[in-house]
Amino acid sequence: MKTICKNSGIIKILLFTILFLSKGITAKASHILGGEITWNCLGSGAFQFQIKIFRDCGGIALDSINAIKVWGHPTLCKIDIDHTLTQRINLSPAGCLYDCYSTGTSASGFFAEEWIFTSFPVILDGVPPAGGWTFSWNDCCRAYPLYNLDSDGYTVRSVMYAYNGQNTNPCYDNAPYFAEVPCKAACSSTVQYFNPFGRDNEKDSLTYRWAVPLNGFYDTISPCPAPAGNAVFAPDTSIFNSPYSYTYPFPGMIAQLDSSTGQFIRYGGFDVSEACVSVSEFRCGQKIGEIFRDIGFMGFGGCQVIGSISGNHPPLVNPPFPNSTYNDTVCAGDTVRFTLQSYDFDINMDTTFQSITITAAGDEFGTNFTDTVSGCPYPPCAVLNKTLPSTDFTANNIQFYWVTSLNHLNNIVNCSNPSTYCFLFKFTDSYCYWNASNLKEVCITILPCITGQNEINELPGLSITPNPSSGIFTITWNSELNINCTLLIKNLPGQELKSFAVNGNHNKIDLSSFAKGVYIVELKSKTNLLFAKKIIIN
Repeated sequence: MKTICKNSGIIKILLFTILFLSKGITAKASHILGGEITWNCLGSGAFQFQIKIFRDCGGIALDSINAIKVWGHPTLCKIDIDHTLTQRINLSPAGCLYDCYSTGTSASGFFAEEWIFTSFPVILDGVPPAGGWTFSWNDCCRAYPLYNLDSDGYTVRSVMYAYNGQNTNPCYDNAPYFAEVPCKAACSSTVQYFNPFGRDNEKDSLTYRWAVPLNGFYDTISPCPAPAGNAVFAPDTSIFNSPYSYTYPFPGMIAQLDSSTGQFIRYGGFDVSEACVSVSEFRCGQKIGEIFRDIGFMGFGGCQVIGSISGNHPPLVNPPFPNSTYNDTVCAGDTVRFTLQSYDFDINMDTTFQSITITAAGDEFGTNFTDTVSGCPYPPCAVLNKTLPSTDFTANNIQFYWVTSLNHLNNIVNCSNPSTYCFLFKFTDSYCYWNASNLKEVCITILPCITGQNEINELPGLSITPNPSSGIFTITWNSELNINCTLLIKNLPGQELKSFAVNGNHNKIDLSSFAKGVYIVELKSKTNLLFAKKIIIN
């Protein structure tokens, strides 16, 4: 049975290879599936750029690449690559017969690898114009022929915008980075989940949208002198084959792109398709950067399992919180505990049970997923009950544990809402040739409603409800006050914003005109502070 299954898969691969060759692909093609350009802010005040390129393994290797072009800057035209830092990472499915470096088989053309290129440090002096500074790199060719695009050449780009008119020398921003690779090979009968899991060191807010992928003709155009407003990068929507468009780029779309998480779901087809996702970072409402991430999908047939006419399935995952959700809101100081349970009952054609491998990513995980003290920017760190990756047959569970604290609110006044922390969990089965995966993003929002921290209570039965609220609160306590008291509303720095005369032990206050945020409510007599409590308007 095992030999029959393997041969069936090879036949499918050979058929797809014939299709590729019939379209006239040359040996010089790079077979690019996706990638992006990002930047990091070095301690010296300079920027260091990084290009990630994902390609199938049937083309030529990318041992070296040309410089990054710079558009819109008055003096800088290119950023050179330090090829001594080049990394090459094999992304072939674990435990399968073939990988990117197998010889003597056409299968190598249908697995993928990641190439990472890093630039020399560079100073960007000046303030980006309204259209920003665009950074681009181009090559031939995409993983052609594509099912949804009539596009051979490939260009990846990103844009840096101004923030409050600041000079970018010294640098003050890191571009978003991503935990999930932008390409996926899967069975044509498998539901495919994709989530780029964008993170940002400064906790800037991220927004996702579909964008138009670019052709590769920009190698014939010089970025100097700078074209006005980067007009050369006007998108060409005509590259999509009907009925597809840049907002509906893939066959079998089940769930459209989520603008807050970047996740979408498609039901895989027998095709090679590509699209582009734009990830914009906002700081205090200002757009300061945009990364255009090209993503690719390869779908293949011949993925049978015993007892199923629909083929292989990704692992099932149970939501960890009530109401079938993956999000929770807690107070600083609360302990977050949950268990993610995954199952996969598919049986391979060789009668073996499938295994499930769990991997995870998130800024607040401790070292090796087990250290609460080190490895995360704001300890205590989140931990799991075992190190990852973790593999088990048929069922695999992971337990999450995190003691939150005021340290996780250290940027609460930042307008980009840094008190929400997200963790990505990936559950991958062991089906060969193309594993199926399920991605789940769990987000924890932490509020500064901890009791006993900068709070005072000298009144029995004190109650402030609801808290949080839209701005209308009721404050009650058990005892009557026979002295003149005043209710004060202050912001976190301690500035008085409003005051009320107290009428008995039941008082309703209306702060619905206040901005969302955290405030302090105090009750004072002429001589004593009777209570001080945090209230939250959301």
